[in-house]
Amino acid sequence: MTKKKKKKPAKIARVVSWVLTILGYCSLAYYVVLLPYLGFGVSFALFWVALGAGCLLLNWLLKRVGKKSRKRQKRLARVLAVLMAAALALYVGVTGRVVAGSFSRPAPDADYVLVLGARVKDNGPSVLLLYRIKAAAEYLKANEGAKAILCGGQGDNEPMTEAQRRTSPSRRRSWRGRIPPWSSPPPGITSTGR
Repeated sequence: MTKKKKKKPAKIARVVSWVLTILGYCSLAYYVVLLPYLGFGVSFALFWVALGAGCLLLNWLLKRVGKKSRKRQKRLARVLAVLMAAALALYVGVTGRVVAGSFSRPAPDADYVLVLGARVKDNGPSVLLLYRIKAAAEYLKANEGAKAILCGGQGDNEPMTEAQRRTSPSRRRSWRGRIPPWSSPPPGITSTGR
């Protein structure tokens, strides 16, 4: 009795499988790295868990299809390769725009500065919100005529809106009265963030 020789998967299937495995584990590792900064309550961080699990699931599916039909495996690998290339192109394009925008300097002597929100924790602002507050305060210090418009809603896991956190009595001193009254809700009114 002779043993059946196992067929090796097609080269494209091996490459796609390798990429999916690395991408899956890297996405899950990135989520673990984000946890200390964002905490468990940020739903966007779950994107990385979903991406990692999805990649590992697709890898499993690709191998499973290969056990039944090498031709189908090759076809599926080609489709996945095209989808991954399109996703990579989109990611590089969007990330490139974001990174390029982060190096641009705001125009001097602007009338208003829009300060975007970010997560508020029970013990204070998140790291990202703190960076935004500091950057706005520096700009306001350098441009005396500018006023800050604070925006940001309130998620289910936040004790107050992002704008309210930045206008609390301890923070109001640092803005030195340069927040227009219409830029944040009056006391007692909260934003839903929806």
